[in-house]
Amino acid sequence: MANGSQKADSKRSFQFTIGPGYIPPSLPDEVRPNHRKDNAGPEPVRLLLTAREAADALHVCERTLWGLTAPRGPIAVVKIGRSVRYDVRDLEQWIEANKQTWT
Repeated sequence: MANGSQKADSKRSFQFTIGPGYIPPSLPDEVRPNHRKDNAGPEPVRLLLTAREAADALHVCERTLWGLTAPRGPIAVVKIGRSVRYDVRDLEQWIEANKQTWT
């Protein structure tokens, strides 16, 4: 029994999950995503957002965002191949244009 449990434990130690964002430990620092040699500089500015990121930023669901997207709605998009991206400035302009004050 002891021998069998040692095999099971050794198998468990080698199991790992590869999923989104997994970076192999053997990858050199120079090619790791978001690798910066100095921590003094600011993070790079994100100019374009995915539909999910834009919907999260506006606190609406993606389906609502699609309804607000041109040609159905006033928010312009940037198409890169089949990908749709949202310019942060366009989202900010839409927010400013749709602000309402209550009296």
